[in-house]
Amino acid sequence: MTDTLSREDYENARHFGTAGPASLIGEQVVSGWRKESTGWSGKYWTFVASDDGVWTLRAVNVSTRKNRP
Repeated sequence: MTDTLSREDYENARHFGTAGPASLIGEQVVSGWRKESTGWSGKYWTFVASDDGVWTLRAVNVSTRKNRP
């Protein structure tokens, strides 16, 4: 299952270089994610820290922006 970030969390991570559009990742990685990551929209990636501090590149979905009143 693919994780989903809020739009705000994605924009913050992108600002710091720990997330971005899938177009910045090599085609072999993206193709592998399409096969492995069920439900992935095919648009975004992020780094995820494990409990032991190792950062892993992962496919991620981003929620839509909420309308502000």
